[in-house]
Amino acid sequence: MPLNKRGKKIMKSMKEQYGSKKGENVFYASLNKGKIKGVEKKLLGGLLVKGMRQLVKSQPYQAARKRTMEKTAEAYKKSIADRNKPRAIKEAEKDTKFMRGLQKLDSSRVKGEKLMDMSQFLIKEARSSGRRDMTQVGRSLRRASYAYLKNINNKAKAMIQRKHSKRGLN
Repeated sequence: MPLNKRGKKIMKSMKEQYGSKKGENVFYASLNKGKIKGVEKKLLGGLLVKGMRQLVKSQPYQAARKRTMEKTAEAYKKSIADRNKPRAIKEAEKDTKFMRGLQKLDSSRVKGEKLMDMSQFLIKEARSSGRRDMTQVGRSLRRASYAYLKNINNKAKAMIQRKHSKRGLN
């Protein structure tokens, strides 16, 4: 499991205290017991929920992710190139950073929508086969995907509002 900065620090101190192998065992035992929290690196901005890893690693999602990255890069490449026409260099750099930030949010939004579709499909299939446990997992995935999409949309709105308020467009 990928660890964040805090997790790496705790792991390092436990390895120093207990030795390499024993320190790692103690760390993961403490994590599983619930003594250590907040050490896992968040997957897709906090979508680390049961079942999400399998969806993200699936071939349909990976193919859709690749297509999304290519399409958004192509679309934003044109607008970034247009912004680099002779203008004040500092302003052009700011616009380029802004467009790259929007591109990142846009590709994240499309990935989140794909995960939402996949969780919907999982719920539908689980219901038809009578698997209540998988239906519950699908619902938790759908809720997490919805919260993720809402967060991405709020970030994009905030970026655009900040951009317009700095320029004084009314």
